[in-house]
Amino acid sequence: MLALCCAVATPVQAAPAGSVEDAEARGHRAANESRWREAAEALAEALKAVPNDAKNRGRRNQLASEAVTAYKLGYDAAPDCGLLNAGLALADDYLKGLSAKYGAGAMLEADYSVMSKLREELAAAHQLNKCPDAAKPVPTPTTAPGPGPTDQGEAQTGSTPTEVGPAPGATTTVPPSGGDTPPPRRSRVVPFAVGLGVSAGLTLGMAVGSGILFSQLRKPGGSRYEDIYDAARDSGMPTDGATDMCAGSASDATLSAACSRWDAGYRGFVAMAVLSGVFAVSTGVFTGLLIHEKRRQSSVAQAWRRHQVEIGAAPRLGGATVTAGFRF
Repeated sequence: MLALCCAVATPVQAAPAGSVEDAEARGHRAANESRWREAAEALAEALKAVPNDAKNRGRRNQLASEAVTAYKLGYDAAPDCGLLNAGLALADDYLKGLSAKYGAGAMLEADYSVMSKLREELAAAHQLNKCPDAAKPVPTPTTAPGPGPTDQGEAQTGSTPTEVGPAPGATTTVPPSGGDTPPPRRSRVVPFAVGLGVSAGLTLGMAVGSGILFSQLRKPGGSRYEDIYDAARDSGMPTDGATDMCAGSASDATLSAACSRWDAGYRGFVAMAVLSGVFAVSTGVFTGLLIHEKRRQSSVAQAWRRHQVEIGAAPRLGGATVTAGFRF
């Protein structure tokens, strides 16, 4: 796995002493040395010390975005499901804090969408690698008696908890998978499928219509041809087939009307036959385009999944952090 991290920032002046500034500085130093776990934990510590109010909203978004990004980069560098669980827990807690403070309208703001996108990337990696969900912490009774000899031994030899567990009440439910990275441009499958259906339907309709008209025009048996034959026979004109029965139709109203109906049917037959051919060609074109589009999307999606291409960005103090990664 190859991960690339670029940071663009203005020179940072020495920060005044304080818990938030100290934790943030430790996080940035660790990130500059690619110690992602330490960076994420320090930035998460700084985030907890910043009040959740309107004045500090941008600062909290910066710290939360950097911490979640550091958890993801730490996992990319050394896969550990505990990092993904910790990042998901932090993202869930941050999003829950936004909703609690600003209401449902917070979901339409930029900071909420940025964190949601970062969380989707963590959730996709979590599901792709089949990581187990983090166990919820068991609350410790506040009035429990002191441990006895046996309890002390168990406490010393017992298993240690995970790196960072979810905050009380926070959920770690993985949202619908976003692992299949969409192609870089809008899909054209639906328009091509609609065009194929319309073209095929018109081709069939024109073919059926031209077939019906041809059956009326042909001889013998065609209704329009039989009308000309009957009118010519009644008027005493030759009906041997060698003579054009409509040549003298001007002198007989019935024969003239029958010939006019035949001419109109013939023009309709030619028009429908031509349109049927045109729509048949367009049906073939749409079929080829649809097959090509499906193959292109399939190959692109498979390549992105195979190499696990990931691109992300997060704001930071004085600039931004851009991350990109892929697997060989």
